[in-house]
Amino acid sequence: MRTFAVRVVATLSLTLIASACAGGSGVDEIVQPLAQALPLEIANASEVVPTPGIEVPDLTSRPISDDQLLSMLPDGSTGVSATDTPIVLHARSNDDLITDAVLDREDEVDDITRFRRLSGVGATYDARTYTAHVWVDVLADRQSAHEYLLDTAGDAVKGAGGTHAPGIKALSADEFPVAVGEESIGMIAQLDGGSTETIVMSRVGRVVVFSSVVHDDDRDLRVPAQYLGEETIDGILATLTGAGAEPIGSTGPDSYGFSFEMTVEGPGDDRLSVSATGRSHSGDTSCRVRMTRGDSAVDRDLVSVGGNLWSRDHGRGDYHATGSGLVTDRALFEWCPAWPIDVVTSGLMPLLDSTPAAAELETGPALGYRVDAAGLGALLGENTNGVTVEVFNVWLSAGSQWMVDLGLTTTGTSSTLDGLFGSGFGPNQSVTVTIRQRVSDLGAADPISAPGL
Repeated sequence: MRTFAVRVVATLSLTLIASACAGGSGVDEIVQPLAQALPLEIANASEVVPTPGIEVPDLTSRPISDDQLLSMLPDGSTGVSATDTPIVLHARSNDDLITDAVLDREDEVDDITRFRRLSGVGATYDARTYTAHVWVDVLADRQSAHEYLLDTAGDAVKGAGGTHAPGIKALSADEFPVAVGEESIGMIAQLDGGSTETIVMSRVGRVVVFSSVVHDDDRDLRVPAQYLGEETIDGILATLTGAGAEPIGSTGPDSYGFSFEMTVEGPGDDRLSVSATGRSHSGDTSCRVRMTRGDSAVDRDLVSVGGNLWSRDHGRGDYHATGSGLVTDRALFEWCPAWPIDVVTSGLMPLLDSTPAAAELETGPALGYRVDAAGLGALLGENTNGVTVEVFNVWLSAGSQWMVDLGLTTTGTSSTLDGLFGSGFGPNQSVTVTIRQRVSDLGAADPISAPGL
């Protein structure tokens, strides 16, 4: 289930909005020619440098539990990882990596410390004609993950690690172009022992994915390795957004329309604006998201049906399916709407302990509650000393826990209030945040169809 945008935002350049890779799962399909051998210094994945401008949710910045990590791995039921034998799970704590690093333990220790690796998991899938391997590693932030991805590829080239097994080194490696997640590196490695490993290393946010297929023949398995990486990143995003999972408790009425608006005003003319309008019906959502800051802007149409997401530039051309390559669109979808309609899910329920006011809203009879600065601090998990809450009103449809109107205007430091909007403003800058979310057509919003149907 979606949660409101607290601590899930990081700077992503608008150039990250790019087409996802499409295709099926045929192991004999060839889509790209091999490139030249990798140099010792890998440089084909662009350095991630925070760029002023649009802020979109980085889903991976939220806390990730061990159970969530395991749920991100392919389940072995379909696709490249499909297997009739039990999946072999691998412990990949930092201590495990150091213990197993027989080729260069000192380098492994240095990598873990320098790139601030936090945790990870791995799995092996016996697919009879080849063996598939997946790692999922969590780093401290996006820049660390970017550098860790490059270093892992470089270690494989240097024979210091980076293959599916810590004791097997690559005798040679040829790079091939591939587009998975936010950045990726593909290589075909000839292993000590005679096998061939086709590897795709990719990244989404602060999570690095290693996906590979190991085989003893001369088949071209670049496409399966790519699909395995895409499947894993899809699993990461589905886990972090709750897509496809059984909801815990109630998540809102069966259908409703919504509008969300937020402005963050910083020093001078620095201003971030976000708006999302749309409707939800039986768990499916149609939404338009607009974000502006200075001269940067994004305006996207998003449609989610059955857990699948489609997108396009607003009003331009046909929708296209959003795969693992369009992480930005999946992040933008977190604003649709930003606050769950169910006040239990949103965490607001414990704050609504004042005597409510009664009113007739567009949705019918409603009860209104006022939340103070202490309540905002409890919601954000922050000390709100120095924070001024001019307005924080929550209106529920009478006799329900459905939030039909929320208004919030608060002033404080960016470091205290960034849970409402994310990063992007300098530390301890004074900002004023204004939020309004409204619901309409309770139980009467129109059904939503997948684009093209």
